[in-house]
Amino acid sequence: MKKELEQLFIITDGCMWEMNKQGGTYHPHAIEVCDPKTGQVRYIKSGATIQFVSGEITPARDQKDYNKTP
Repeated sequence: MKKELEQLFIITDGCMWEMNKQGGTYHPHAIEVCDPKTGQVRYIKSGATIQFVSGEITPARDQKDYNKTP
């Protein structure tokens, strides 16, 4: 586990669209991480603590701003 905690991954959204469509629901959603060396995809479980290393992050939004999102 220690090795995995030190590894860098590419982060993406795993909305599980097809599974949810088949199940008639809109959840669950998950955060997917991809190992850039192997292409292996894994999920980050709820409650995990992560650290932002690089990339782009948007400013924080309040509920009013979130409701405007298309």
